[in-house]
Amino acid sequence: MKKFNRKLENFITSQDQFGQQISFTYKNSSNFQSLFGGIVTLIFRVGILIFLITEVIKVIQKKSTITSSYFTRNLALDTRHIDANEEIFDIGLNILSVNKTVEQNFQRFIDVQISQTSFEWVNNSQDYVSTDKPYTLGKCDKGRFLGETVQTQSLGIPDTYYCPQNLKTTFQGQFSTRKSQYLTIEVKKCNNLKNPSVKCASEEEIKKAFDLIEINIVITNQFIDVNEKYKNPVKTILKNFYATSKEGLNQAYQLKFGQNFLIQSTSSFSNQFGQENITYYTVRNDVMQINAYDDKFSQTLLAFYIQLDDTIITTNLEIYTVSDALSSTGGLIGIVTIIIKIMVNQIQKDLYEQSLVKDLFQIQQDKSGSINEPKQSQVQDQNLNLKSVTSEEQFQSQLSQLHTDRNQGRLRQILINIKC
Repeated sequence: MKKFNRKLENFITSQDQFGQQISFTYKNSSNFQSLFGGIVTLIFRVGILIFLITEVIKVIQKKSTITSSYFTRNLALDTRHIDANEEIFDIGLNILSVNKTVEQNFQRFIDVQISQTSFEWVNNSQDYVSTDKPYTLGKCDKGRFLGETVQTQSLGIPDTYYCPQNLKTTFQGQFSTRKSQYLTIEVKKCNNLKNPSVKCASEEEIKKAFDLIEINIVITNQFIDVNEKYKNPVKTILKNFYATSKEGLNQAYQLKFGQNFLIQSTSSFSNQFGQENITYYTVRNDVMQINAYDDKFSQTLLAFYIQLDDTIITTNLEIYTVSDALSSTGGLIGIVTIIIKIMVNQIQKDLYEQSLVKDLFQIQQDKSGSINEPKQSQVQDQNLNLKSVTSEEQFQSQLSQLHTDRNQGRLRQILINIKC
């Protein structure tokens, strides 16, 4: 019964998590410190300081990380629409030809039209209703295309391109949805009935001109400039779509107008502060179709359909902050500290034991220069003299304790290290 009570008492005692801590010091310090450890520590601290400086430089230079995610909308169910005007979207076109007569008087050969088209399937998708609202074309004024100036000047847009006036359009759905709204650009052969003010060329001249006509369409396209550190990183360029006509062929191009989002952090202290959401718009080429041209069914030679893009890109732009620099430095300190402790642990332990022996004993070396292994039964032999700093009884007790904890070979190695 007493044995059981003792075991129970020992078990309960071992569970005490509020016990008084016991600590011992060596030379008024809770840790043994050595010259070797001090050198390693200074090298470690200098390395950490250099690393921290490089991290701060990244913060000053506003280094950034960009991640993008893609989401596809089901436009058959998502009936939301995007209203676009000249503040977020713009378009212009130019007609070229190797025959300058055709180029300068292209209205006599072809009819170019930009329209807002509304399309809807009716009667259980057995029929459809399509309406076009054409825009008036005129010279592209300066300041259009979202203020882009470099490409506008290099392409000579104000002088040679035509833009829809008072551009306001809506994008919704696609050809595969029940209802859709999109922008249409069509190139048809000249028709005096539709445009009585223009005298069309003969049928033979029009057919010859079909093989000589080129069309350039420029549309605003926005992108994220990763090198922009201080201003709005969303930049505008003009994307060019080029096509040539061919007599006897009908060509149709599908372009996609996309609404995308940028989430950027502007705070230099943490990415959790100063977040800003920016919407930007892109246009891309999607599908091209070529059919045999038959003017009995269609007068269209070239057609561009700009529809809503079902893919949404969300981009996260995070600059390198003070919080990131401190976090990286703290992580490095933790990892390197563990590695250094493992590497120098045995060396520090040997130095600690050598320091203990030096404090307990005075070592005298005989003339032969050798150190013999001390014996438990005597203090001095013919090769090694140990003079106790304390009394004889304390010396014998300490020497006996050393032989108990370490074997004789270990003590000999410590003494040799002290000699060296």
